[in-house]
Amino acid sequence: MSLQRKIDRVLVALDSSPQGLGALEVAAELAARHDAQLIGVYVEDIDVLRMAALPFAREYSRLSAGGRELDSSAMARAMRGQATRLRQAVAAAAEKAHVRWTFRSQRGRVSAELIAASKEADIVIVGRASGPSARRERLGSTARALASGSPRTVVLLQRGTPFGRPVLVTYDGKASADRALATAAAMALEGEEGLVVVVPAEGSSALTERASTKLRGWNIEARYVTVPRISLSALLTVLHDKSCRMLVLNSDSALFEGGSVGPVLEKIECPVVVAR
Repeated sequence: MSLQRKIDRVLVALDSSPQGLGALEVAAELAARHDAQLIGVYVEDIDVLRMAALPFAREYSRLSAGGRELDSSAMARAMRGQATRLRQAVAAAAEKAHVRWTFRSQRGRVSAELIAASKEADIVIVGRASGPSARRERLGSTARALASGSPRTVVLLQRGTPFGRPVLVTYDGKASADRALATAAAMALEGEEGLVVVVPAEGSSALTERASTKLRGWNIEARYVTVPRISLSALLTVLHDKSCRMLVLNSDSALFEGGSVGPVLEKIECPVVVAR
């Protein structure tokens, strides 16, 4: 099958949290499905290191009420150790998935470094949570920055939520919607029941025919759902009714009012793909 959007390089933003390691597992699986290279990137947070160097900086925990002084040298050593462990994790995941891989660790501001690194990939995988213990995970600053600022397609994963098919995508006929449709097709791959396409009522017949024509060329069959208008409430209903496990949105979707992705993404519990 020849897809309009071929995935050759899958980049995963790494840390040692459950979200980061879960993102690695999904990235390796996606790389295997597309015979792509797995690229692991870990950023040593320079802001944390600078904060640790301040004379008044202290670390607090429930076990030490008075806190303890931070040591920038110890913090740097800990980050290097974490990089070594993450490299080993990438190697193990790549070996299990039988894919080519690379890993690098670099120092800088996390979001800026990952946005820059994403330019070398076709798709970026990142955990969406801001913390490891949140029951309903909020969109973290790194995930928010990548979703808004990466020049590549970004997959935001929700911890404990299955990643897979059916894939739901909105389609309004714009060029960006064509890219989102192609991305969704690449995620759904071949066969039936893998893709659900939501179209607005206005112009639905023409939109359905246009999407069907494209998908037939990629050997993809889809189910179509017409909604009065593409809104968050409509998508949440379709996601539930069709038991979808992934949502693909074009980066300039009308849902992202004012260019802000957070308010929408925080209300959607399944993995979300922001397509570019």
